[in-house]
Amino acid sequence: MIMVMIGRIRLWIIAASVVSLAALSAVSWLSYRNTKELIAANQRLARAHKMIEDLAALHVLLDGAETSCRDYALSGRIESLKPYEAALAQLDVTMQVLRRDLAADPNRSRQFQELEPVVNARLETMKELVQARSASGLEAAVRVLQSDRGKKLTDEIRQQISIVQTEERNDLLDRERESRERARSTILGVGVTCLLGIVLLLTASLVIVRLNRQSESDHIALQNAERIQRTILNSAAYSMISTDKTGLILTVNAATEKWLQYRGAELAGSSILGLHDAAELHSRGVQLTRAMGMPVGGDYQALVTKAGYGVAGNDLAGYLMIATDLSEQRAIEKMKDEFVSVVSHELRTPLASIKGALGLLVGGVTGPLPPKAGEMAQIALSNSDRLSRLVDDVLDLQRIESGRITIDKRLCNVAALMKESSESVRLVAEGE
Repeated sequence: MIMVMIGRIRLWIIAASVVSLAALSAVSWLSYRNTKELIAANQRLARAHKMIEDLAALHVLLDGAETSCRDYALSGRIESLKPYEAALAQLDVTMQVLRRDLAADPNRSRQFQELEPVVNARLETMKELVQARSASGLEAAVRVLQSDRGKKLTDEIRQQISIVQTEERNDLLDRERESRERARSTILGVGVTCLLGIVLLLTASLVIVRLNRQSESDHIALQNAERIQRTILNSAAYSMISTDKTGLILTVNAATEKWLQYRGAELAGSSILGLHDAAELHSRGVQLTRAMGMPVGGDYQALVTKAGYGVAGNDLAGYLMIATDLSEQRAIEKMKDEFVSVVSHELRTPLASIKGALGLLVGGVTGPLPPKAGEMAQIALSNSDRLSRLVDDVLDLQRIESGRITIDKRLCNVAALMKESSESVRLVAEGE
């Protein structure tokens, strides 16, 4: 029972450990996955912010270049073209960056491909304005400015950039919302998993505590049962020795210690063959008989019963030997035999006298008896004869048991024996 309880406790501990490990693994996996997704989302958000900023920078550069060209067209000062030239250099870098960043998104790449020719066309109109002012003067520049082409291109560029920025801002809002939802789901999943793990751990702990208490209770009950069994074994008048399969002594009871004059601790672990040493047995027998007040030279007989005992699966685990002291039984049998012999011999003498006297009376030696008295005397003679035969039979049985009569065993004719037996009792039966 204790081993079963220990097995249950171990099973619950293993189950709790497995569940805790599974919960920890789930939390770790959720944390890793959502952290990875959050990092990717943050990277996308950073790219979106950068794209919006680059588009805004593109728009600012175009406005700056256009303002510089207009200023040069109206004033004719070469210094007014410096912002234009600087804007052209930055525009080339900005366009390359936007082209590279938008290449991963097919939709944004398509929109940039539509925007790029418009930007180039607007730059071309700026270049025409600068060339017209440089080559033909103010009037030519004014004619270029008065045309609607530059304004239309600027409006188209502003509209396309605004569309791209609006879509990017919408995507940015969606991604931020997804990130918040993913963070909430991550927190919720981790919280639920941790709560479930805590509940399972508490449940397993409660079950383990209950099983441990039950195990302690069963252990106490088992100890009490073992003490009761030990008391019963020690109070028994039989010598009990248990050994393993190899003959090593495991336990002995008080009767064994008393008979062998050894303590249980001295016998435990020793071979049972050590108890069969002739010299040691004789020495211990002398000490035992002296301690018990018995003749030293006496022989003691014991009836030993040996049985094997097993464990789970009916595998042989060892042997149990129970010895019964036959000395008292033999003494009682001897007293009985002596009593029967004495009583039988003491009965034979008076029976012979009674039988002889009755025979004389029946035979008329003392004179004729009255009919009724003669009949009674005959009955008494028959009973005395039967009693004499009974005493002889008892004496014969006693002699047979004591071995004073040798039985000659041989093949016989059963029919002849039965006939002889019936003839021996026929006269007795007829006399009755």
